[in-house]
Amino acid sequence: YLRGRLLAQEQKEDAAKATFLAALAHDVHHVASMLALSDLASARRSCSSMAEHYIRQALSVEPSNHFAWSRLGAVLRQRGEHERAAACFVNALQLESLSPVMPFNSTPLVL
Repeated sequence: YLRGRLLAQEQKEDAAKATFLAALAHDVHHVASMLALSDLASARRSCSSMAEHYIRQALSVEPSNHFAWSRLGAVLRQRGEHERAAACFVNALQLESLSPVMPFNSTPLVL
């Protein structure tokens, strides 16, 4: 996954996509890879339906992910679906207010 992020930064979209897909093959519930694939797809304006697919897939795994809701709103807004986009943005804001500042899985263990 991290290699894919680096490749995406270097604008090597095809290699990044292959890396994110490999990460998903390893862990089919890897939400970060799904969202990264949606970012690659939404960068190509003609692929908004694919971006939406990856975001909805991420939301099926983690429905309280405010980043995913915000990205879904952005994709829908880009397509002109403003009411649905607004609902997604409101949902993202509500979920963000309930989210910890740092994800619990990345909090260092204290003995």
